[in-house]
Amino acid sequence: MNWTVLSLFLLIGFSSAGKIVKKLKDDNFEEAIATNPAILVRFMASGCANCDALKPVFKQVSALMKEKNLNCTLASINADSQVRTSQKYRIQGFPTVMLFLNGTATTYKGERDAVSIVKFIAKMTGPASTELDANTLKALMDTTGLKSVLATDGEEAIEKYEEIARKVYEYDFYHMAVKEAQKVFPKVGHNQAIVLKDFDEKTAILAEDFIKTKTTLRDFLNTHMFPTVNDIADNATVRPLEKVLSKGQRKGVFLFKSKDDPKNQEYDKEFRSVATEMKGPSVLFFSGNMKEPVEKQIAEILGVAEEDLPVVQAVEFKKDTMMYRYKGCLLYTSPSPRDRQKSRMPSSACKKKKKKK
Repeated sequence: MNWTVLSLFLLIGFSSAGKIVKKLKDDNFEEAIATNPAILVRFMASGCANCDALKPVFKQVSALMKEKNLNCTLASINADSQVRTSQKYRIQGFPTVMLFLNGTATTYKGERDAVSIVKFIAKMTGPASTELDANTLKALMDTTGLKSVLATDGEEAIEKYEEIARKVYEYDFYHMAVKEAQKVFPKVGHNQAIVLKDFDEKTAILAEDFIKTKTTLRDFLNTHMFPTVNDIADNATVRPLEKVLSKGQRKGVFLFKSKDDPKNQEYDKEFRSVATEMKGPSVLFFSGNMKEPVEKQIAEILGVAEEDLPVVQAVEFKKDTMMYRYKGCLLYTSPSPRDRQKSRMPSSACKKKKKKK
């Protein structure tokens, strides 16, 4: 073994799963990914605050990987000084995290916390879905977090299911025989998926064969990823807000109310009925009473002032920011959203009194 190979061997640390490599350079990058079956690389930039914030996260990732016995090397490279490598892999934003499996790169697009990153590594380097029986499914229903469970008796379906699992980081994925699934969910059928969550109705079933249905499983999972209506003041709402305001991945519809308005419960009920009917993979709904600083900050970002309340505003952040303000009445006499679409009759709460001549 020559000194170059020996140095690389010591640098990468083949014998230690989850070892953090302090530096990779243009000179050794290709050999590093060629000699490691799995290597997670963070592309950093000088003076990047988000890059600095990721450093302690990678230490936590290393510790979690050792606990779970995941065999993946962790590495970093300064994209500012190592231009050849950053150009080859078309690095444009920082930090960028890539997993190289047998030399093939996959860009990580999930949340930048240790648990999410380790889930990604586990899915990509091993089975992306875990097999269950009826008893373990029942136990799973009492735990927190998002879970997808596929009822199937086909190996081909499991393979396609795992392909989706490797692209959706927010869920833990499981599969089980149809008969076992029917012990808990009697109406579930072959190749149908069950979502388990700790909000709203707790469970949702894609009651069609996920391979044949027009509604893709990925869209179904995205639809049920967050609550029907997200409370802006809730700390858990940071993630759905991020998908709308900073990443531009979804459209957002916001209801802002005055904190002392006696009709707030009526506004919330009407807004939820609309959100329930219209929720889908590309839109998220939010509500706030303008009590907490975060609610006022979001309102300010969207151009909503106290004198505008109550108001519903839709927004889409992509190349160009598009905002739409609903100018109709927020309360209707119609008994259902579907009837309301037909009649559009405002309730007495919205009717303006005519001035006497």
